[in-house]
Amino acid sequence: MNTIKEFNMSIHRCITLTCMLVLAGAIAGCDGSAAKPSATNTNAKVIPASHFIVGDKPANAPMLTEVKAGSKVGDKVMFEARVGGRSNVFVDELAIFMAADPRLVSCDQRPGDHCAVPWDYCCEDGNLIKAGTATIQIMNDEGAPYAVSAEDQGGIKPLKTVVIQGVVSAKDDNGVFVVDANNIWVGTIPAEPPAPETDADAAHDHDHDHDHDHDHDHDHDHDHDHDHDHDHDHG
Repeated sequence: MNTIKEFNMSIHRCITLTCMLVLAGAIAGCDGSAAKPSATNTNAKVIPASHFIVGDKPANAPMLTEVKAGSKVGDKVMFEARVGGRSNVFVDELAIFMAADPRLVSCDQRPGDHCAVPWDYCCEDGNLIKAGTATIQIMNDEGAPYAVSAEDQGGIKPLKTVVIQGVVSAKDDNGVFVVDANNIWVGTIPAEPPAPETDADAAHDHDHDHDHDHDHDHDHDHDHDHDHDHDHDHG
């Protein structure tokens, strides 16, 4: 049990109970000993292409932070994110990876920052990381993560933009947010985070209710004001 707890912590305390049970039967040890995939997944080298969207990016995908805040276990969700959120983004021999809200600023997006692992978001405020990260699991037909790393599957690499579609399988008040993905769109690595919405943009969005007989009661919450903490140590 201690071994499973240690492994659970190593992937940011975001593995579901189901996944933990699979790990208990599939992994010989978490101290560097060889992993032993389950019998049903022994030959799984490539995740089926049906899990990946090829072509246009899904339209109007909300950002991860808002979806995480407003969803519960069992909800079907779609959100935009980037591959990252900790130094070890992927899990060996299991199709599990971390994703972060695209508005979080990775170290490569900070001029003059030469962090060796920019996808760990070490420059960002810890509360923003807690609110804006998720664990993504790509599940097989048996209801367990494929027994192969998600890295390079469908083009998945650290810092790439992704749109995740799936079902929330775990969530708690400590920041755990696990999504069992059934479709993933994989984009490129953005040079900078999305531009924050300005007051002018917000005013333009709301200036549509004049000279109309209809009641357009819009209650929009554009809470995109991030207070970043840049005091970090890359040593």
